[in-house]
Amino acid sequence: MAAAVGLTFATFAPAAMSEVAVRFHRIDGFTAPGTPAALNKVGVLEIGRKSARNVLVLNPGTSASAAYFAPLAKTVVSKAKGWQVWAVERRENQLEDHSILDRAKAGMATSQELFDYYLGWLSNPDITTHFQFIADSDVAFAREWGMRVEIEDLRRVVQAAKRRGGRVVVGGHSLGGSITTAYATWDFDGEPGARGLSGLVFIDGGSSPTPVSPEQATESLQKVQSGSPWLSFGGIPAPFAGLFNAAGSTGALIDPDAPSIGQAWPLLPAILKPSIRVTNLAQYGYALDTETSPPSLIAAQAHLGHLAASGDPRGWDQAGEITPIQRYAEMFSGTGLKGLDGTAWYHPQRLRGIFEYAPSAPRSEGRGSWTPQRSSPTSRTSRRRT
Repeated sequence: MAAAVGLTFATFAPAAMSEVAVRFHRIDGFTAPGTPAALNKVGVLEIGRKSARNVLVLNPGTSASAAYFAPLAKTVVSKAKGWQVWAVERRENQLEDHSILDRAKAGMATSQELFDYYLGWLSNPDITTHFQFIADSDVAFAREWGMRVEIEDLRRVVQAAKRRGGRVVVGGHSLGGSITTAYATWDFDGEPGARGLSGLVFIDGGSSPTPVSPEQATESLQKVQSGSPWLSFGGIPAPFAGLFNAAGSTGALIDPDAPSIGQAWPLLPAILKPSIRVTNLAQYGYALDTETSPPSLIAAQAHLGHLAASGDPRGWDQAGEITPIQRYAEMFSGTGLKGLDGTAWYHPQRLRGIFEYAPSAPRSEGRGSWTPQRSSPTSRTSRRRT
């Protein structure tokens, strides 16, 4: 874990990435009470010319990471000359194990090896080298990673952007919009966060007009202290939403036309499985398209298309929908980026809990849940390979 902190990560260089400059590094963040010093870091995914003085700082939404802004950011900097986009990589993502994911994205591991390392081992005891869970007791300090920690980390990023001497705009998607509002109105020693900014950007997000009462805030904090530090996304306990999305999106990109590995896996919920045999790409689309994805995953859905009309296995047909599935998969896989993907495998419950009372806040939880039979997120104490 410590080896990943403070380093500037290299990027792979496929053609799609070589056209726009992309850099990633971590800077010192807020000193959160009880947090190991190595984790008091916040990451910045910088997209655009390094010489550009103006910076748009973007905050991800619930259970999302900096990499999912990469396709959008490349479009922004190609049209807005003199601007960079800095996507915030929150501190919790340092806990993720990208060892085999990175190898797969670099063409050094197959889609089967990728799936087996992160998920396949749960049903196959012959797989002995695999992902390791982190016990909640080992990261109890993450229960303190709420809005104050988030805003103070963001403050360090904004200050670094301001030192470039150009204009700075802060924005975010979904929960990132709420974080943007919080930053703009935060009291930094008598000065609001909005002072010195050139604007705010809200992408399907923002704060609710209904304030959270002290009683609701207290109840929410009590839930955080008595439960897991991490949010269950769509009823899926951490880190499984991240494992599903990382393995699914990357498999869909590196081996799109092969029969779906996930569909054949006995532990994949039946609601996510098509009734006919499909490809890796089609399985990924089926799980996240608005027409076939379950209601609990609404926060991750997109208008992607539908299964192809023929073929064995069936492929995917965009069918005039607005989101190309390859772009969506690249967004979540973190194509071209080492150590990064588009999902936050561990999203702090405290950073989400205060918004559960806000009717217009983006909700990530839904009906139903999924827990593997062999293991649970609290059954291991290390994330390292065995």
